[in-house]
Amino acid sequence: MKKIVIAGLMMDTNLGEELYPHCLKYLLLESADFEINFRDLDFYGRAVRCELNTAREKRKELTGTQNLNFFQKSVIKFVNGICYRINQKERAKHVVWTLNPNNRDRLYAYYAECLKDADLLVFGGGGIIECSSNHDYHHYVGTILEIADEKNIPTVFNSVGLVVDKRHMLGWNIMKQALNRSCVKAMTCRDGTDWINQNLYDGRIFASELPCSAIFASEAYHIAKDTTSRIIGIGLIRGSIFTSYGNPVSQDNLLDLYEQIVRKVLEMGYDCCIFTNGYSQDIQFGQLLAERLSKSEHISYALQPENGEELVRTIASFKAMITARLHSIITAYSLNVPAVGITWTAKVSDFLNLVGRPENAVPMEKLNADNIITALEQAMQKGYDLEHRNALKKRIRNKVAEMLTYLE
Repeated sequence: MKKIVIAGLMMDTNLGEELYPHCLKYLLLESADFEINFRDLDFYGRAVRCELNTAREKRKELTGTQNLNFFQKSVIKFVNGICYRINQKERAKHVVWTLNPNNRDRLYAYYAECLKDADLLVFGGGGIIECSSNHDYHHYVGTILEIADEKNIPTVFNSVGLVVDKRHMLGWNIMKQALNRSCVKAMTCRDGTDWINQNLYDGRIFASELPCSAIFASEAYHIAKDTTSRIIGIGLIRGSIFTSYGNPVSQDNLLDLYEQIVRKVLEMGYDCCIFTNGYSQDIQFGQLLAERLSKSEHISYALQPENGEELVRTIASFKAMITARLHSIITAYSLNVPAVGITWTAKVSDFLNLVGRPENAVPMEKLNADNIITALEQAMQKGYDLEHRNALKKRIRNKVAEMLTYLE
């Protein structure tokens, strides 16, 4: 029996993050001719599914946390305050990461226990190599790879994505050094492959492009599309998503857009199911939208799915779908549910281009309800190219099988 550790945002409330490792395990078991013992490694060391700021002191959701004493709190607050006053927010995050024992010290022990006797480490996928103002995954990836290198554990990155390509030098240096450790044997990327090779590997062709393993969500969860459905899924995203990525679409603008979309879908004679991937701010946005919409037997809500299977089952109940979350678009593709992407970042359009349906992505300059409904009608009429999807699945299967060759 071989022990394979899957690392990522395993206990995140954004349930799209659960799809990657679940589908990856399915594919690894399908490819292996031996027994596998899987171990999940959550970046934050969460014991339950939750959202949290690990800079805080003891949290019951975390494994191995401790209360901070007065001296520890004072030192962290003082140094952190100085860093913020001199506009060194990234340095402040690093100070808290280093000084707060609930961060690096706790996680080092947790990671080491997870990786004990591991034969292979696989980073499950998603935007986990981002080092930017939005996320500081460099701390987690850097520490995990430090331990993997010490233990000579072969490591593979599976279908990761670089969400933002801004260089934040402290995090950038940590991430680059980590990804160039000798234990890292291979990397596949869902997007940004050329940029990653040029900037993280100094022009060396190391990473290769590969679609996300969640394309196998239908098979991995044993769920098929409801071919008789008359429901159009409306997938939500947090109201601040556009402004946080530098686009001039406010929460009120986004609420107006979704309200218009729902009303137009109802006018077409379909029912609507308004859903989220489980992220709390998406749910809050959904509650605001519900307040705007009058109650109707033709509008249902699935705002808070409990797990990945429930999310997949919800999407399988749709005739077609409009959404802004990449994970739900990938799931829809797996289930053969036509999906239109509200494009707030290149990763949405990149995926739809990869699967041969670039016209299903509605860009910023065309972001209005009429264009989205037109794209929905075209998507339902054209569907997907099933031969193309089978070819993508074959590529993924071959790459996953290749991971097993690194087992010692």
